[in-house]
Amino acid sequence: MRLREAGTSTPEIAGRREWLGLAVLVLPCVIVAMDVSVLYLASPEISTDLDPGSAGLLWIMDIYGFMLAGLLIIAGNVADRIGSRRMLLGGAACFAVVSALSAYTPNAGALIACRALLGVAGATLLPSTLSLIRNMFRDQGQRRTAIAVWTAGFAGGGVLGPMVGGVLLEHFWWGSVFLVNVPIMLVLLTLGWVLLPEFTDPSPGSFDLLGASLLLTATLCVAYGIKTTAEAGMTLSGVGAPVLGVVTGVLFIRRQRRAEDPLVDLRLFANRIFRTSFIVNSSAILVALGCGLFISQYLQLVLGLRPFESALWLLPGAIGLAAGSAGAATLARRTHPAAIISAGLFIMTAGFTLMAMSGIGDSPVVVSAAYGTISAGFGATSSLVVALIVDNVPPARAGAAAGLSETGSELGASAGVAVLGSLGAWIYRTQLGSSAPADHLGVARKVALDSLAGALSIASDNAAGEGLALAARRAFVSGMTAVGIVSAAICVVLAAVAGFALRDLSSGSDRSESQ
Repeated sequence: MRLREAGTSTPEIAGRREWLGLAVLVLPCVIVAMDVSVLYLASPEISTDLDPGSAGLLWIMDIYGFMLAGLLIIAGNVADRIGSRRMLLGGAACFAVVSALSAYTPNAGALIACRALLGVAGATLLPSTLSLIRNMFRDQGQRRTAIAVWTAGFAGGGVLGPMVGGVLLEHFWWGSVFLVNVPIMLVLLTLGWVLLPEFTDPSPGSFDLLGASLLLTATLCVAYGIKTTAEAGMTLSGVGAPVLGVVTGVLFIRRQRRAEDPLVDLRLFANRIFRTSFIVNSSAILVALGCGLFISQYLQLVLGLRPFESALWLLPGAIGLAAGSAGAATLARRTHPAAIISAGLFIMTAGFTLMAMSGIGDSPVVVSAAYGTISAGFGATSSLVVALIVDNVPPARAGAAAGLSETGSELGASAGVAVLGSLGAWIYRTQLGSSAPADHLGVARKVALDSLAGALSIASDNAAGEGLALAARRAFVSGMTAVGIVSAAICVVLAAVAGFALRDLSSGSDRSESQ
């Protein structure tokens, strides 16, 4: 790094070493995003080979996200204490080893255990990367650009996941989707040791073990309840888990208020900029990922595209997110951040409106354009609000703040799938139950009403199944339309909130306020 002017307190300017280090920090973002999406393609082969049953397969898919959400804040605090680089490289080594073990697991129980360990390792990666960015890029303009690149890494991983997975599964067995993580983690370990600096909190205080246990319990219970309710409806465990999570969360908050060295500095939420940015980021992820679930199913099940073809039509999402992130970082140097964030949310609104207009006979161009528009708006919004979250904490606490931000993102993603998924599923079941030919809803009624994939499977086994397939596709599109309208409305509200609450920010400044 170098100073703008010798003898001044102007923030240091990052040099070539820092920008090369940023390229290394993008690698774990790509891997974490890939690991979430690629397993969906491999699930049929895993079901055939390991025979986990429906419940076991859900645990294989979900346990990674549960552990990730539950440990992000704790991992961020540990990173501040032992060093962000040490935490990142240690997590990368564990991720590589467990990925290799996952590829050769002999049964479903072993794969569930490996996926849980991957979630633990993954939780060490994200807060460490954001903490390093906070400390490597002291100039706010450069830091916003760096966070935009970091955000784009998730988009690249989300799109590369299905594409890489499709290629691997056409030529190799399902374990290959885990082995692809190993060489990338080895590159991270090699280059990270050379290019990345170390940062620690000089006065970390004592680690609150009881607080960490309460936080882990609360987060896991809430995440489990959200996902269970989305998949199985209102069940005892689906309702009981969030209740236990809320009670434990209240105990955690009470402890943090009294703790001398809290895991989460609740005073951060008294800062209007931090509080608003946190809410906007979590809510934007809620609608973006909730709708992404419908768009991917629409391409494959309504329009009949193969997974690899669907991945190609989703490429505008990656391009839009990268363009939105980069554009926001450039504009933020001379434009009011609140205006950019609100504009990004209005762009998302336009994308959701276009998504709501998609029909069963449309070209994939329509929904692909909608996805690209949503992603561009989300990229502009997310990169700036994450930058504001990081800007408004001391550098020594960047890991904890990053963990808090990423936990909000994970819970927002889970809530998006649960809330918007449940809305779409309810409309699908209601409309299909009243419009599908009665003779196709006999013993197979539950399967057909459960999902579009189930209805199409029944229709394909019946010579007269065209009526059921058409009715099911129409019902799914009706659900997707409703989800698009609701998401557009949420974005309009968020745009108004961001425009009002962040109105005092100045363009290109590193201002922090507390209210």
